[in-house]
Amino acid sequence: MVGIADSVRPDIEAYGRELITKFFTDKDGEQYLLKLSQHPGEKMQLFATNYLERFASGDIKKIEALDLYFRSVLSRVNKARVAKNRVFLFLLKEGKQSEEAARLISKIITIVSATVSIDDKAKCIEIMYELGRLYKLELPILIKPVEERTY
Repeated sequence: MVGIADSVRPDIEAYGRELITKFFTDKDGEQYLLKLSQHPGEKMQLFATNYLERFASGDIKKIEALDLYFRSVLSRVNKARVAKNRVFLFLLKEGKQSEEAARLISKIITIVSATVSIDDKAKCIEIMYELGRLYKLELPILIKPVEERTY
């Protein structure tokens, strides 16, 4: 089914996604996620986000295996907003679960933050700030205290 979804024709790709959804079983979920995450198409990358929570959550090895997928989704310019938002939320949630996850995710976010638009850069900085504050990570951001003035 993944082979059908991997078609260059949009109608065949959509049919492949439909087949995967219709005949999906949990035992194949991890395999679907890993294979779908390798597809460069915007629609397939969005489709793969449906499997992140169920088949990658809480597993550092799986998150590490999806590194290129996360970078690919987050590096799209003016595209894939829904997929980007899902990936940002997933990475922040996973990063908060353990220091090891936070270190891995901060590396991904650091690389992405150097190449993305202002909106996405703000989300990257927010995630780095949250994870850095939670686990005292060394990150490439400098937080300056705000000067308080009284009048």
